[in-house]
Amino acid sequence: MKRLAVIMGILIILSPLGIIIPGLFKAQGAWGEWDTGTLKNMAGFIPEGIKKLSDLWHPVMPDYNIRKWTDAGILKTSSGYLVSGLVGAGLAWIIAYIFFHWRIRE
Repeated sequence: MKRLAVIMGILIILSPLGIIIPGLFKAQGAWGEWDTGTLKNMAGFIPEGIKKLSDLWHPVMPDYNIRKWTDAGILKTSSGYLVSGLVGAGLAWIIAYIFFHWRIRE
């Protein structure tokens, strides 16, 4: 369990590389993480299924960041990524903990 926590911690700390490296190489965002506007610009249209489902879910932390920190410089953006990683890892740990403890009791 401790080894898993160390690995998760390292991955969380490294998560801002996902915004730093594309910025260094003037690349666009991550492949496949397009909004409908970007998809329309790239493909020329929005597939019907994506159009129907695009308003179904709105993320709590869009772009893996705190809403007001998205374009607030590399320090705040990286900090938002770290917070997002901690929140995601924490939720995953809580769900796994509940699931495995529930399964053990049966």
